[in-house]
This record gives sequence, structure tokens and C-alpha cells, in this order.
Amino acid sequence: MNKIIISVAVMLLAACANAQVVFVEETLHKRAPKVPEYVVFAGDTVRFDKPELYERMDRELLAFTYMHTNSNLMLRRADRIFSQVVPVLRKEGVHEDLKY
Repeated sequence: MNKIIISVAVMLLAACANAQVVFVEETLHKRAPKVPEYVVFAGDTVRFDKPELYERMDRELLAFTYMHTNSNLMLRRADRIFSQVVPVLRKEGVHEDLKY
């Protein structure tokens, strides 16, 4: 009986190893989104023409596109951090939206 179960399991594993999953190409990302030439943030222009800046931005785009562990961690910490940041922002007269 055990030999039959083992042989069936081996056949299933072999079938799975040879199986190919075909996806529609448009629905998959082949790589991270393209790094723009520049970004305007808070009135300042940040250019990505230097290799080290390009690589940093490329890594962040890749992380935010495919790896959501950091996003989940930030959401879990948000209440604790906001409770510390908001009073400081109010005291300094800075708009509360800056907490994000």
C-alpha cells in the first residue's frame, strides 16, 4: 500500500514539474516600473541622472511594487508614530498632513 502511495506521489510531482503555467504577458510586470528622468517634490526637482540616485530610486520602486512587507509594517506602526508626531506638528504650526 505504501509503495502505491509513494509511486502516485512521485508521478504527481513529476507531472507538476513538467507542467507549464502560461500567463497573459500584459498582466505581468517583467521588471520594476521605469525610473523617471526627474521628479518634482515640494517645489524641488530631483534628477536621477547620477547612477547612485537612479539605483536608489529603482530599488524603492521595486520594493513598493512587489514587496509589501514594509507597507504592512508602516501601517502597523502608524498609530504609535502618529501619536508622537502630531503634537509636535501642531506645536510648530505645521500642517498635520505632513505626518504621512
